[in-house]
Amino acid sequence: VSKYHISMEIWVDLYPLAWQSLQDKYPNVAAKNLGNMGYDGVVSAFIPKPVQKEAYKTEGVALQYFRNWNASWYQPSKYFDSISMISTALIRPCSDPVSNMQDDASMRRHIHFTGDANGTVFNSTSGSYSARCDDGYWWIAPSCRANTSLCVPYVMAGPGWSLEEYMQKATIWNMPFALGVAASWSAYTEFPFIHPKLQI
Repeated sequence: VSKYHISMEIWVDLYPLAWQSLQDKYPNVAAKNLGNMGYDGVVSAFIPKPVQKEAYKTEGVALQYFRNWNASWYQPSKYFDSISMISTALIRPCSDPVSNMQDDASMRRHIHFTGDANGTVFNSTSGSYSARCDDGYWWIAPSCRANTSLCVPYVMAGPGWSLEEYMQKATIWNMPFALGVAASWSAYTEFPFIHPKLQI
């Protein structure tokens, strides 16, 4: 039984396969996109201004530009808090079934597009892939996998909005990210106050 007949905001571009799957499986009741309501939504990372200013003043590194995150040339971690400073009580375990870290389709695409099989774990019992989180909370990018002190924590809200995108960016562009999912919305909104040198 459909409980909702109108949805005012759906980010269909983030989930094209899920959208198409609903259209294919339930053609008579699947939602129909009736067009734009007159405003656009934007997804981006938040990098605190003081962190940006310090990096630029110290080394002329513009952290707003993705190429300045290349770990072969730069060490952006020196401007951010490390994952060791962040309480795991504020981070959702990667094994949480709600987390996008457990999304088989996303992990298969990660391997397909990046070749980073070491960033995932295959469960032979379920036949599915999940994100590799050696400590149980953080997915570590290839560029800092050998030394997590060089990783920059990036915390996401919800089940891990944009996780797949940032896993691919971190791998392809050699960005030293440690990706984690906030334990709750309230934890996510508190991060900028608890850790002012954190990317969210």
